[in-house]
Amino acid sequence: MKKNWKNRKGVSPVIATILMVAITVVLAAVLYVMVMGFGGDEQASITGSFTDKQKIGDTEKIRFGKLTPSIDGSKISLRVDVTGPDGFDTADVLSSATYKWDAGAKTWILSSPAAVGPVKAVANDAEGIPTVIPIEFFDLAGDGYISSGDYILITHAVEESGVAGSPKAGTYNITVSMLDANTGSLIDSIEYSWVVAAKAA
Repeated sequence: MKKNWKNRKGVSPVIATILMVAITVVLAAVLYVMVMGFGGDEQASITGSFTDKQKIGDTEKIRFGKLTPSIDGSKISLRVDVTGPDGFDTADVLSSATYKWDAGAKTWILSSPAAVGPVKAVANDAEGIPTVIPIEFFDLAGDGYISSGDYILITHAVEESGVAGSPKAGTYNITVSMLDANTGSLIDSIEYSWVVAAKAA
């Protein structure tokens, strides 16, 4: 009876090694593309600065430097921190607050208006109606973006009113911080002092 002989040779070790290396390279390339693809969706961190400050009447003018990338106001928030005379950190007069961008007003406002130290949040209009005082934003180019030279005006009390919830007379140290609205990370800050005079007799 005739026997059937089968070829029992396996895959060459050299070929097997080459195949394994090739598969590893392909998998590594696929993973790299996936990771880079996910990373590409992340927003670039914002860099920039405040460049100078100037007292004008009852306001402090603070100018923006160049911000990178080019952004509109919704991408940042402004935090105001105040130290000064004791006893002003109450429900009506805060020592710290964050102003968030309001698309309708095109500036930064407090969601629950309250004075932040000597920084005014509410004032009566011509008809005696309480009106929210925002941090005013001046977009010089009118293009909706924060550009170098654009600035904000922060309105302050210049004399204690004697009304409950108003800041006391004294010198206040104020820090304005520019924050990334998405991450809360600090971009830059600037400091200045403000004097609230004693109420005239």
